[in-house]
Amino acid sequence: MLRGKDIKIFGNGNQLRDYIYVEDVVSACISALDTPCGVCNIGTGESRSVNELFKMIKDKTGYDSNPIYEPARSGELQASRMNVQKAASVLGWKAQTSFESGIGKTIEWFKNNDF
Repeated sequence: MLRGKDIKIFGNGNQLRDYIYVEDVVSACISALDTPCGVCNIGTGESRSVNELFKMIKDKTGYDSNPIYEPARSGELQASRMNVQKAASVLGWKAQTSFESGIGKTIEWFKNNDF
């Protein structure tokens, strides 16, 4: 979007994902070094649609086109949300970065790193 190129969304864009900012993932990994927890989901515990992600990035970048919707990919999961209770109870960890803030920080990183 920063380069003004066409953006493809596979399916109708209503697929749900648990988007998490990379610094929160790093924080969880560091917490796990001190307190081994076995298998533990790291996420926000909230789902957002691919369309919401597109709109947020579009608004923050000033992108002026709409997505090109392509046929759905075979076997794609339609909804994903992490159960983060074990991370909270065993690691004392919770994602700290909001969806909007994480998108903003990610866009700034890409602007400053010539991608």
